Amino acid sequence: MNFELIIESLFVSFVPLLVFFAVLFILVPEMKFTHGLLSCFLGLLAVIPICVIQFWLDSKNLAHPSTMQGFFLMMILAVGVTEEFVKMVLLLGLPVKKMELPDFFSCSLLAGFSVGCFESLLYTVSGISSIGIRLFTAVILHSFCAGLSGIFIYSLKHKCLQVMPFIFAVLFHGIYDYFVSLDSSSFFYYFSFLVILISIVECRAGYTKVKYILLKREEPPVNPSAATVVDEKASSGKSKKLTSKSFSRSTVSGRKSKTSSSKIDSSKVGTFEKKSVSPKRK
Repeated sequence: MNFELIIESLFVSFVPLLVFFAVLFILVPEMKFTHGLLSCFLGLLAVIPICVIQFWLDSKNLAHPSTMQGFFLMMILAVGVTEEFVKMVLLLGLPVKKMELPDFFSCSLLAGFSVGCFESLLYTVSGISSIGIRLFTAVILHSFCAGLSGIFIYSLKHKCLQVMPFIFAVLFHGIYDYFVSLDSSSFFYYFSFLVILISIVECRAGYTKVKYILLKREEPPVNPSAATVVDEKASSGKSKKLTSKSFSRSTVSGRKSKTSSSKIDSSKVGTFEKKSVSPKRK
């Protein structure tokens, strides 16, 4: 066995993982270091059952169907379903209920990235020379498909179930493997890059939706009794103002009427006195 090849493969596979870990740890303040280490370890564990399933399919000649339709179906079921299901189950090893959404989503991405790096390491040791392509395509796809599965798990644990992210993860993984298995000179080979872009967009959409649901749930409910008390106070204040205004108006009008009546009475009295004092003419 060529030890130089192993050391080179370890370097090429683990350096991107360390860089991605550092980037997530810096950009996501909610991410805990211990959770990140645990997610990398879970990614390593996921490679074992995935490789066992793939070797079993190869031994049964199920990984090489005769038709393109059968090959596409095999990629969806044998690759997409099995690999994403294994990654999803191992993500349950994280303390989901105690983690915030940014922390768990970042750890899901890191676990998928870890799966892709360890898988690339196995392929490189086996003699596959396309490690550069796998680092920029398959590893990235593993990461964002694991992110979609993580959104599904988080929504399940926090009772805001979203099933479509996991279905998208299965479909994107299988469709990617179908296109990337074609010859690189084919036009359809580059559809694999399009699948990666769509998986990134769906990750963002699913994350935003779950975050919106959780924020909506945390909003304080409106207390109807308090609102009615406030309304009653406001209405009572208005009624008091109205009554005070009407009372003031009535008192003013009363004063005016008294003064006018007094004026009338005084005028009458004056005329009476004048008539009584003036002498009668013969």
